[in-house]
Amino acid sequence: MLVVEKISSWIRDRFTIYHIITAIIQLFGAFVVAVISPFLLRQLLLPSLVEYTVPLHFNFETCREQLAGVCSFPIAVVDFSVEKLKLSPGENYEISIEIILSESTIASNVGIFQAVVELVDPNDPRNMKRTFRKSCFVNRNHSLIYRIVQGWWNLACQTLFFPAYFLGLLTMSDNRKLEVSFTNHLVDSDLDNTALLYVQLQNRFIEELKRSEIADDVTFLTWNDLRRSSDKALENSLHRRQRNKELKQ
Repeated sequence: MLVVEKISSWIRDRFTIYHIITAIIQLFGAFVVAVISPFLLRQLLLPSLVEYTVPLHFNFETCREQLAGVCSFPIAVVDFSVEKLKLSPGENYEISIEIILSESTIASNVGIFQAVVELVDPNDPRNMKRTFRKSCFVNRNHSLIYRIVQGWWNLACQTLFFPAYFLGLLTMSDNRKLEVSFTNHLVDSDLDNTALLYVQLQNRFIEELKRSEIADDVTFLTWNDLRRSSDKALENSLHRRQRNKELKQ
């Protein structure tokens, strides 16, 4: 018993509240370093990614009967002949679009809409080289558990994991963000012979789009600053086919 009392007294003398707090801070610092260091080493040792950024303007047609109405889908055109992209041969590229919707779009319960990406052959704009379609869904009603987890995760990104969030290694959850992946088997030759790229969101009630992104495993091709104007987009084949269908009806 005397030995136990001596050991207990020695522990109390050595491990004060100050030492306990210091040990907790050191453990937390070691944990943060252990989490961040693999990502930092990966960024420093691996080759850097190439990024392309191009303004993307969405156009639509107003209705003849009601000028304030929208009578076509938002369409954006990217001219590859101007951008002159240089891609690595033998690499598989993935095309994905990241869309950030407005609060009014989510509140209006847009629901399901279709995103379309078309690669146009330079020799004949009417000849679609590749076409990719994907259905998207805007869900405004989430469960209570989802909202709680989302709130705690966003709080953790701003406090506990702030260094990783500040470096861009972590992202906060956002209900307005939709990421649509089309294909991951696109090679450099598919884009070498491409003059134009059309991005169409097939829903007339989507508003205030913020950003769109097309990325791949090696190279990031980013189109952001999405804006909608009332200019007509008659030059693209998607729009022409839509008008032809309306005239036939």
